[in-house]
Formats: sequence, C-alpha cells, structure tokens
Amino acid sequence: AADLAPLHLLALTAGFHVVTANKLPLSGTLADYRALVAARDSTGVSYGYETTFGAGLPVLHTLKELVATGDELVAVSGCFSGTLGYLCTVLQDGMDPLDAVRRAAELGYTEPDPREDLSGRDVARKAVIIARAMGMPLEPDDVELTPFVPGLEAGLEAALVSWRGPLRQLLHDADEQGAVLRYVAEVTREGVRVGLVAVPAGSAIGAVRGPDNILVFRTRRYSDNPLVIRGPGAGAVVTAAGVLGDVLRIVR
Repeated sequence: AADLAPLHLLALTAGFHVVTANKLPLSGTLADYRALVAARDSTGVSYGYETTFGAGLPVLHTLKELVATGDELVAVSGCFSGTLGYLCTVLQDGMDPLDAVRRAAELGYTEPDPREDLSGRDVARKAVIIARAMGMPLEPDDVELTPFVPGLEAGLEAALVSWRGPLRQLLHDADEQGAVLRYVAEVTREGVRVGLVAVPAGSAIGAVRGPDNILVFRTRRYSDNPLVIRGPGAGAVVTAAGVLGDVLRIVR
C-alpha cells in the first residue's frame, strides 16, 4: 500500500507496460485515476491490476468483459477481503480478537499495518476500483464506510481490547437470528457501502469461510441467477500467480 501513482503515471507515459497488486494508485482521487487511464490509452500499453482485487481470482477481467459485451451491471456485492473473511471465521469460532489479528498477520493475510484491513480502508479501495470499472465516477470519500474494528485511532491493541464486549454481543445477536457476521461491500449505481453486517448463515455470502472472497454480480443477463465468483482472496502464492497471469497476458 505505497503511493506509487506518480511512478505508474511516469512509466505509462513513457510507454512501459505496468502490472501491479497495489490498490492505492487505482483508488486515489478520480483525477489521478483518469490521468493513469489516459496515459495508458495514449501510449497503447497495458495496465494490469487484476490482483488489486481478490488475489488470483478473475474478478476485474470478468467485470470488464461483461461491460465490453454490452451487459448492464446492476450491483456487485460480497466479501472483498480475505483477511477480514478469515477474521470473521475465527472470531465466530470463539478466538480472541487480539489472537485472531496476530494469527492473520503470521499467515501473511494482513497488510503490513493491520489497521489498513481493520479500518475497512482496504475493502473501500477495492470497492472504488470495482465501481470505476463499472463506469462510476466515484471519489474515495463517496464510500459509506463503517470500520471492521472501531476506535483504531487509539492504537491497535487498545481498539481490539475495547471491541471484545461489543463483538460478543454482535456475534450473539447474529446467532440468535440464524445469521453470521461478514464484512460486506455493496456497489450499486446509487452508491457504495462497506461494513460489518449479519447475513443468513445459509446464504452464498454467509457460507464463505476463511480467507475466501466472494463476489456476486447482478446484471441484466444475470438477474434471476447472479454470477458468483469465489475463491482464495489472500495469501502470497495466489497473489503472485495473479501478478504472473497479468504479465503473461501482456507477453501473449
């Protein structure tokens, strides 16, 4: 999560292909995003950023193909963070929040600073990338964001300790309703919302466990039966494979 937008712009303007797993350049201000796209288009190079989203899952490729073939996207929703998906699972199983975050970091799921994940900013950036791929002129501040863990400005450990009680209540209330907690993003033409919600345990989103991502595409073609993409959304191996896939697309 380094601010490499100026470097990407320089490379694209100079005629270099760019492949990245970094969300920041693609989810910054709309003006900066449009400058990157314009530089790519003017030099005719490729800008591969499939792995900014869902590690190796073919999310953006699928989305762009739907748009390019004339389909109309109504909504994209789901769990966009392998890190938070893993945390939802182990917290539901009774693990303490502090231990859960430490374990997620040890497994290589979190950003170098876990607060990027726990604040919801990482998911919000992915939602911005999705929205822009749908043709929405979205600014980062347009996302209605509720953090996964509140109070992070007080420090990571303090926030997690303070969250223990409210989390237990949220888990209890969800269980009473036959539901589970999931950190869900929803992108529609009306706006973008990101937050922790209770979803039916038997639903497509509720059935996701561990670091899997799930995306549910509702379109004009896929209205009665939405198009669902599901698979690992975090981890070095699947992310590296996704980056290599973008490189190979350029080579071919």
